[in-house]
Amino acid sequence: MRLLARSVTAIVIARDIVPSHYSSGSGAIYLQAEFFWRTLEERAVITARPDYRRGFGATIPLYIPRRSVRNNTMLTLWTAPGESRPELPVDATASLLYHELSHPADFVQASRLDDVVPYHTVWQMAVADYQQWPSSQLTRSHPLGSTVLRDLATVFFHGRSPTPEQEALHPNDVIDEFALDGAVAFYSYSTQYEDLANLHETLLMSYHHGYENDVAVVHRDAESLWDAIVAWGQRGRMTDRPGGARPGTARDRLDLPGRRAGHARLPGGPARAATDAAGRHVGREPRPPGHVRGKNILTCGWLGADAGLTLLETTCAASKTIETRHAVLLPSWANSPGHRREPYATVLPTPCGG
Repeated sequence: MRLLARSVTAIVIARDIVPSHYSSGSGAIYLQAEFFWRTLEERAVITARPDYRRGFGATIPLYIPRRSVRNNTMLTLWTAPGESRPELPVDATASLLYHELSHPADFVQASRLDDVVPYHTVWQMAVADYQQWPSSQLTRSHPLGSTVLRDLATVFFHGRSPTPEQEALHPNDVIDEFALDGAVAFYSYSTQYEDLANLHETLLMSYHHGYENDVAVVHRDAESLWDAIVAWGQRGRMTDRPGGARPGTARDRLDLPGRRAGHARLPGGPARAATDAAGRHVGREPRPPGHVRGKNILTCGWLGADAGLTLLETTCAASKTIETRHAVLLPSWANSPGHRREPYATVLPTPCGG
């Protein structure tokens, strides 16, 4: 985490920040207080504001959610009304920080910190070398190929009005677009910066915390989000062959240059050794991707009893029911218009605002 934090100028936590984001103007990350409260008094002062993207893409009959799962349990921030938190939600907060800290590390690489011009702004320093941004290098070496999904992302995440052709799309129309491309999440099509941050966050959450991502193309014709039917779904997409070397490339571009240049070295060797091991982790042999179709999005949990990368075709069972008050990990799912949001549900990670 400290390696990633070398390029950030400040970390701002406030009760009215929604969503969490990075600003390329200030070089700071701005984090939702929802991740950090512990007492009921702290919880009471957090402003309940909807995500501004909640209504985007309302007329398109599909969406592509993702979530993080460990031992078939979904990562969530949900806490029952009236209850405090004895401890901070470490895994959820780590997911947030891995994502948001990837942005300053992208815009201003640690290997350039010795060359900072005191009177330059963060943005001036960043744009002076934008061709060498890790996200720019990733886009050149391993670009995402689907223009269909890139155009859909401008609707769901940037608020562009959908075209009649987009409003006529159905899940089956985009399954191959996503499954055969290299993105770990639909949000990766939003910008090159989010593509890099999603890859890096997914790698670090897998290696350090044991979480894998579920991602799915789902029908949007259900009355409630929680009744949505999966048209196609997959677990462990980071190591699927369409992604190729993308996660390893993201990790190398963000971490290695600063270490080679000797910037902000951590005391001792274990932390650096762990980061190197994370690179080997993403290079392990991919397991054959499994798929799930025609299942309820939460009551079957997308998967069976296997806790590995493969998403199993299984029959629905009560033991696989997931608590429907839990939130998921992408705004395109939890903020989809027309679907109610359960009380105290929280979406993470949130996007780069800069």
